[in-house]
Amino acid sequence: ALNEKYDVVLLLAKAYDTRWMCEFIKPYLRDDGLLVGIQNAMTVDDIVDVVGPSRTLGCVVELSSELFTPGIVQRNTPPEKTWFGIGSLDPSTAGREAEIEEILLNVGKVSISPNIMSAKWMKLVVNTMCLGPMAMLGLNQQEAAKLPGMRDLAVRVGTEALAAGQTRGHKIVPIFGLGPEDVADTNRLLEKLLDKLFSDIGPKARDCVLQDHLKGRYSEVDQINGLVVQDCEARGASAPANAVIVEITRRIRAG
Repeated sequence: ALNEKYDVVLLLAKAYDTRWMCEFIKPYLRDDGLLVGIQNAMTVDDIVDVVGPSRTLGCVVELSSELFTPGIVQRNTPPEKTWFGIGSLDPSTAGREAEIEEILLNVGKVSISPNIMSAKWMKLVVNTMCLGPMAMLGLNQQEAAKLPGMRDLAVRVGTEALAAGQTRGHKIVPIFGLGPEDVADTNRLLEKLLDKLFSDIGPKARDCVLQDHLKGRYSEVDQINGLVVQDCEARGASAPANAVIVEITRRIRAG
């Protein structure tokens, strides 16, 4: 019975559900509407494939929340530490970031990124370090990071992901509200990003992959660490640390 068409759709769903959800919403998105994937991983290409570049904006999100108990939403990141980066992918949407900025400012801080795909890969690098590796211990991120060797493992995983992104042509750009000076000429880039994330989300936050493990669900690790592995293998290279995270995560899922 739904016959309305929408000016804006914010897609907040698991990365692996992106394509079918875009197909589902496509008939209900106005010809000049915008679909914004507020998600982990590199879902932009799937969105563009379905609704077209003139109806897509890219988005990076820094926000921890839980919908673990039905009907109860727990927000771990307060508004003042919540951050969104949004950016245009196509000349046809240049300047329309302001439409989405106005909405998201009700929730947190917003930056408009001139290189949103690089920003999304930077977020993917952070996710490779903190989601799969920490969740496979059954601990939240801050608890897991305190264990001997975990930060070293996270940095190794992130180094592989960062190198894969640079090979793709992505640049090192600031995210999480950091400035260009925070990410330039530093040999602690990955640790700085981890520390910024940990300080913003709070000490009690359970990340999405840990929640998936606790419920026996499929997680986004294949779309995050797995994407790094696939990208490297396609070039005849390897990402062994990320491959280990993918394999252990699959074994957890299999029981």
